[in-house]
Amino acid sequence: MSIVVKIGYSKVFKVWIWFLLQWCLVSLPENYQRPIQWPTSREKIWYHNVPHTQLAEYKGHQNWVKVSAIKKLLKAICWEVISIYKDKKNRVGVAVFQKPDSNECYEKRSEEEPPMCKDSDDPNASWNVPLQACMHKIPTGAT
Repeated sequence: MSIVVKIGYSKVFKVWIWFLLQWCLVSLPENYQRPIQWPTSREKIWYHNVPHTQLAEYKGHQNWVKVSAIKKLLKAICWEVISIYKDKKNRVGVAVFQKPDSNECYEKRSEEEPPMCKDSDDPNASWNVPLQACMHKIPTGAT
């Protein structure tokens, strides 16, 4: 007990951790590095920290799939990118889009995906209306 008091608890704790790392635990893989903190770890990971590198190679590109799908959808619904801003301090991004002001773009689309809603569908209905995966035409004329 007197040894613990003389060298302090932090020193004993460090010695105990060193002992565990040397003798009790499985050794770390070669080139192992400290894990990257969240949220950066969503997009980046040390290659040698991944136990199954085949899985990392297979799944690693999926974030790009989401980005390309969003770009394709924005083009299909004729939205124009007005501005994109990403805060350097907290890394929060904001994008401003503009909807078309006429139906020209919808009529010129090569693919009908997402489809246009039927003319009988009321764009102003809000209660007790089943959801549909379609776009309404831009209202034209006097309102």
